[in-house]
Order: sequence, then structure tokens, then C-alpha cells
Amino acid sequence: MLNSLGGITAVWSSFYWAYNPYWKPLFIFILVMHVAVLIGLLFFPESPVNLYENGKYKDSKRVYAYIARANRVKDFNEEFIFDKEISSLERTPKPLNKTEFGTEIDP
Repeated sequence: MLNSLGGITAVWSSFYWAYNPYWKPLFIFILVMHVAVLIGLLFFPESPVNLYENGKYKDSKRVYAYIARANRVKDFNEEFIFDKEISSLERTPKPLNKTEFGTEIDP
């Protein structure tokens, strides 16, 4: 029901603006606003939540630090570890102190 009302409103407003002589300034204003938003999107950092979910923990920490600096947070600790990061660190195999021939390597 709401979708059809939206369609009717769009059709009515398009007929109205088609015969209104003041549609060009409105169109130019809307176009300028869209271009400003598209240019502004180039300067926004990627979402730290998205980076976290994709396993890019260092990048996520970098974005959180950027946000903290932008908000003038003075006691932000950049040396934190995510919960998923801990579980991924536990799953990584520890390096062996042996060569491929089985002899020990001096540390």
C-alpha cells in the first residue's frame, strides 16, 4: 500500500515540476548536493565494524584511532586486542625451532 502511494506521489510531483517554471534551480541545487555528497564520501574512512568482521584488525584499529583523534579523546589506548583477534592468534601455529631436516636452530 505504501509503495503504491509513493509511486502516485512521484508521478504527481513529476507532473507538477514538469509544468512549473522554477524546476531548474531546484534541479541544480539537488545536483550540487549529490555531487558534494559523492566527493565527501571519498574522505570518509571505511567502517571499522566492516573491517573487524572481515578480519582486518589493524585497519579497524587505525580507523578507531582516527575517530578518537577527530573526537579529541585524550586517553585512547591504541594497543587493544579484539576478541576475534585473540581467537585467531590462538589458532595460528607456533613456529618450530627445527629446520626441515629436523636439526635444532640456535635462538
